[in-house]
Order: sequence, then C-alpha cells, then structure tokens
Amino acid sequence: MQRARGGEAAKALHRGGAGEAGARDASVEDVVRWGTSCGAQVLGLAGTGQLAPGMAADIAIYALDQDPRHFGLHDVAIAPVASGGRAHLKALLVGGRRIVEHGAIAGLDMAELGRAARAAVRELQAWA
Repeated sequence: MQRARGGEAAKALHRGGAGEAGARDASVEDVVRWGTSCGAQVLGLAGTGQLAPGMAADIAIYALDQDPRHFGLHDVAIAPVASGGRAHLKALLVGGRRIVEHGAIAGLDMAELGRAARAAVRELQAWA
C-alpha cells in the first residue's frame, strides 16, 4: 500500500532516493493488525479479529524456526511479514477444529485432487 502511494516517482534508497514512498511509515505490527482485527472489521465479521473469550477460535500457527530467512530477526514473530516467502504452516485451527497439520490439509488426498484437476482441465480443453 505504501509503494502504491508514491507510484513511479518512488526512488529506492540504494539509488539515492527517499525510499519506497514512505514504506518506513508502516511497521510490521501495523501489517499484522491490518490483516487480523482490522481485516475482520472491514469485512464486517462480528466475533472475529482477536483472540479473546467468546470469539471464533481461528488461528494459524507457524513454525518459524525452520527457515534461514528468519534466523537473524530480532523478533521471530514478525517473520511471515518481514521476511516474505511462505512460512511453514504448522497448524490451522478454524472454529476450534484442526484443518491443517504440518502444511497438509487433514483428510485431503493431494494425489487424488491432482488427478481430478488434470481430468477437469482435459475435459475443458476437449469442450473448447
């Protein structure tokens, strides 16, 4: 969002500019808050957006000690935002139920899903 503000006029620090249109104005903590409590508020979702009694029990748990991109961070909890890429999703709980465990969706046969997707593509290609 900060980069879009400056558009093409933004000039990187290493090129002698002032940076990415104020990218330093938004903290990692701001980004996390925007994606959680603020995101729920914008979408009009009642009962979500924070970890508190009576709220929906949806939470993503990441294993942040497995990726070298995260090793040098002063606060490993900011890794998914600060380091980019895909953090290892250890568990995803939705409504208190475990949906993902160690990066895999519980009860989903990925090989079968792949076969079904390829078959659907072949069918669409034949139809077109």
